[in-house]
Amino acid sequence: MTRTAIILLSLGLCALACAGAPTSDQQPTKNKARRHVMVQFTDMSLHPSIAQLVEGGTLSWVNYASMHQGSVVFSDEVASTAFACDLRPTWIKTGTGYQSIPITMGGASNDIETPCALRSGEYDYEIWLFRGPGMIDNPDSRIPGKIVVK
Repeated sequence: MTRTAIILLSLGLCALACAGAPTSDQQPTKNKARRHVMVQFTDMSLHPSIAQLVEGGTLSWVNYASMHQGSVVFSDEVASTAFACDLRPTWIKTGTGYQSIPITMGGASNDIETPCALRSGEYDYEIWLFRGPGMIDNPDSRIPGKIVVK
């Protein structure tokens, strides 16, 4: 084998090892705390990844992905602590928390918003990305996010 072939093979094996990761790993971003924050997600990223709100603020998510639908997922603990209202009908109760209805591709015309103001605190959530109907509970990948309400 030539040296070039060995280098290319090594790079290819590294790429294959990294390709199977089901969770996105991105650098934290954050905004200044405000009354409403719009979070944009793509097939691989979330911006801002740390959404800062003032107490009583609201949040919306917009899908700019080119290949995936997405849904926002909160644990039971986060849902019961963060929200003073019932999340239904836009959010579905699952075995471990609440999941939004699918947010289809198409930008700002297809978004989902929190149903009520959020209480003060820090809340982790995930964006679950999937390609087709019926796959909402079996995501292709997950992108972690955080909400900070001051």
